[in-house]
Amino acid sequence: MNTYKYKIKPDVALEFYKQNGMEVGFDPAALNGVLMIDAPDEDTAELMRKTFTDIRMWERTNEYFDN
Repeated sequence: MNTYKYKIKPDVALEFYKQNGMEVGFDPAALNGVLMIDAPDEDTAELMRKTFTDIRMWERTNEYFDN
């Protein structure tokens, strides 16, 4: 398995929340996040990602993220 990493696009995520009548309960300027998917290949990672998130909120990254 390979690990595919995506980082949040804050402006897109906040707009999605707003369009769906939701509000964040924290300072929006602090919005950050990393999505990690273990998959055999990038195409499968994309398909998996589509099942549980709005993919427009995330961009692929090769940055290293420490726990």
